[in-house]
Amino acid sequence: MTSADTRLPWSVRFGREYSQVSAYPGAGSGDVIQTGLALGIRASEALRQGQQRVGPVRCCLTHSLAHIAVERGTARRWHAPQTLGQVGRAVCEPGGPVYGHCQLLWIAPYGQEYATTDGAALHHTLAVTRSRGRYAA
Repeated sequence: MTSADTRLPWSVRFGREYSQVSAYPGAGSGDVIQTGLALGIRASEALRQGQQRVGPVRCCLTHSLAHIAVERGTARRWHAPQTLGQVGRAVCEPGGPVYGHCQLLWIAPYGQEYATTDGAALHHTLAVTRSRGRYAA
């Protein structure tokens, strides 16, 4: 099935690796924004609907976390505890303290093959989504 064959907005892939993310920040080529799973998915969906650049999102079902890959340098610009990569290491990252126990899956917009999400747009959208209220942590 190709993206032209479906009306579903997201593809879901199970596992630790995502073949289209050869430059995923876990390999040191960028930064990762870690946020609550519900907030991260809602913000990514808002970006997708707004036709912004949205890359794959790694979801850890064990810890209810979303890891969103952004371009290198985003962590320095944000100065926030949820930025990882150059600032810290997620518990769900390879080499993290509990990585082997994480139940991981990836979501990615159909028909888009971006390696990262636009960091500036994500920053704004996370703030707006968070301010709008209720979502599961």
